[in-house]
Amino acid sequence: MENIPDFPAGLGYSKDEADDFLDRVDDINKQIQDIISGKVDVKELDRKDKELAEKERLRKVAKEIKEREAKELAKKGRPGKGHQGGYKTFCRACFREFLEDGIDICTVCGKETMTLEERMDELKTKLEEHKQKMGKKKTRRAKWENWKKTQELFYRKTSTNYSKWDMFESSEEEFESEPIVPKNDPNFIAMEKDFEDRAARRRKDKRIAEDLKEKGNDCMKKGLYRTANKHYSEALDHKKDYLQLYTNRALCRIKLELWQDAVDDCTRVLEYCEVFDNGF
Repeated sequence: MENIPDFPAGLGYSKDEADDFLDRVDDINKQIQDIISGKVDVKELDRKDKELAEKERLRKVAKEIKEREAKELAKKGRPGKGHQGGYKTFCRACFREFLEDGIDICTVCGKETMTLEERMDELKTKLEEHKQKMGKKKTRRAKWENWKKTQELFYRKTSTNYSKWDMFESSEEEFESEPIVPKNDPNFIAMEKDFEDRAARRRKDKRIAEDLKEKGNDCMKKGLYRTANKHYSEALDHKKDYLQLYTNRALCRIKLELWQDAVDDCTRVLEYCEVFDNGF
């Protein structure tokens, strides 16, 4: 039969614990009275006590397992980017926040962790760099707008007013000499040849860039990211306005964990689109 438990001594116990203790005392007293009066068999009471003891043991085991799982889960940390605080250390490789002290090595990826203060300093530095970068971008945009305005003013001053041609009267003497056709003008011939040479070089550079892009794509499929990065960079040397090369190289640099270089490639594409694809 279950022994009468001692009342928890000292302070710090909740009202629920005290009430539970008193309920157990009342149950035991009732059991004793039932035994004295012959209402309950002692063997049956022992069997019930063993069942209760077994249930209590299983409850404690389940509680211990739950606490152990909670500790293991705490060691793995929680997902987060480290910008809200409330943690001890942070892994920037796999974005895990650890709430327990002493976790200097990430338990998920094995990389070195940083403290909350170090992460906040890093984020502040990145914020300042972003502000500087956006400031430079706004400055370039302002210069571009000023250049457009200057070009418009220059065009107005140097353009021909064709509406005044209707008032122009020419004499027959002006047409006595045979006019020079542009195709017979040496300057025009040289300029035309220069245009053709430039167009030929552009076509050649585009073919070379496309070949290098295909080589880079093949290397990406094989997992040769450094070689692919080299091919994409060489292709951009031949054709700098080939936007697909920037996006392909950005993906390649993400695989190489060259984060800032990947951001620069994506920014370059956005700048090209902003200037040339939005009415400019």
